[in-house]
Amino acid sequence: MTLPGSPRLRYDQLPAGLRTAVDAALGSPVVTASPRTGGFSPGPAAVLTCADGSRAFVKAVGTPLNPDTPDLLRSEARIAAALPAGLPVPRLRAHLEVTDGAEEWVALLFEVVDGANPPLLWTAGTATRVLAALSAFTAATTPCPVPGLPPLAERLTRELTAWPLLRDAPPADLDRWEADRLDELAGLPARLAARAALAGDALVHLDLRADNLLLTPSGEVVLLD
Repeated sequence: MTLPGSPRLRYDQLPAGLRTAVDAALGSPVVTASPRTGGFSPGPAAVLTCADGSRAFVKAVGTPLNPDTPDLLRSEARIAAALPAGLPVPRLRAHLEVTDGAEEWVALLFEVVDGANPPLLWTAGTATRVLAALSAFTAATTPCPVPGLPPLAERLTRELTAWPLLRDAPPADLDRWEADRLDELAGLPARLAARAALAGDALVHLDLRADNLLLTPSGEVVLLD
């Protein structure tokens, strides 16, 4: 089963000014871009290979593609830069921004992690491996090492995580499992809050899916995004 995702812009379709900034940040011009699939951003995601043989992972977006996504990348850059060393996450190498007329473009450069997304459907062995890694990550990021992040209860009221929006206007292609449980799902944050289950001082990823995880040949589970 392939990972779901949206069509992505090719790296060579980014504004020339942004690609020039990437070359400068990497210290060598990009000669190839190998796209990565999965995820729901319209911007490119690719492993770049430079003329000197070095590599980097790039993700980028601009206001013409989605006016809200540049702020998501800015937030990701701030969090990634503040995470302590030693966590199983790619190291942020650069946060780049260019303005092209009225357009704003943002690109993040990360170190390349050689690995693969967990295959779908999940197996018990893969799930056990990932859950163990997440438990270790939680222990290492409690208390949260990044100051100023919004509390989980606040994030669960926003559009990307608000089940009431789907309950009030369910799309025709909504999965049957979700469609049959919209009332239950819409009330879940309130029930969790009533039990104080949303309170605490741990860092929460909030977007863990197979395409935001990499399994490395050495057995590590790396968290993305």
